[in-house]
Amino acid sequence: MPSRLQRVRKITVLSNQAGSAAIEFLTLAVVFMVPLVYLIITVMNIQLASYAAENLGRNIARAYTLNQSSNMDVILNRLLADYGYTSDQASFSVECVPSCSPGNDYVVHVTLHLGLPLIPDAFNPRRGISVGSTVTMPISKYQT
Repeated sequence: MPSRLQRVRKITVLSNQAGSAAIEFLTLAVVFMVPLVYLIITVMNIQLASYAAENLGRNIARAYTLNQSSNMDVILNRLLADYGYTSDQASFSVECVPSCSPGNDYVVHVTLHLGLPLIPDAFNPRRGISVGSTVTMPISKYQT
């Protein structure tokens, strides 16, 4: 049977935690802060894409209202470049409701496909996040 002095020494040795607080703090900071920062960056990219989709839809509808010529591809690529996207990251459709006559409406559907931040496209082939917008623009009664 251990003596009383040996039991007190054993308890003292087990309760001594000097010097490990800095390591524990750094470990917990890395474990919690890195995912939190990544989540904030992802949410910011989604919000940025939703604003871009809204403005792209509005500008595409205005471009169709003012200019229905063959150079729409150039205009659309320039609009995408203004918001930092390429033509393979975006898809859109333009419909006339009920017809493309004066007094009716253009309906533009825009979808932006985003990859996850800080992950190369080789590891993210499906582009995990899609953000969309629908904009309605009236066709002028005076348009020919």
